[in-house]
Amino acid sequence: MFLNAFIHTVMYTYYALTAAGVSYPAKPLITLMQIVQFLAGFTVVFPYKDIACFRADQGKMISWVFNYAYVGGVLLLFMHFFYQDNFQKKKKKAAGGKGKSKAS
Repeated sequence: MFLNAFIHTVMYTYYALTAAGVSYPAKPLITLMQIVQFLAGFTVVFPYKDIACFRADQGKMISWVFNYAYVGGVLLLFMHFFYQDNFQKKKKKAAGGKGKSKAS
């Protein structure tokens, strides 16, 4: 919960600065922090399945599986966004700049 609150505080501070017209190049770092948050959460929650009283409760196990399915999907979306925003755009810019003549 602390990690999530921290990252959202950083994220909304970035949004506020951007809305105020302050250019602050933190978007890749914020997205990376969110990816790390998801991975850390998975690491912390994974052993729950091995706790006898947790495993015996069908509702808890369903929520555990749902957590991995839902957050795993969101994690994949964040990773895809991070790749597109930080690597694919640079490749397109580099490829687009090579074919242009100096006159244009």
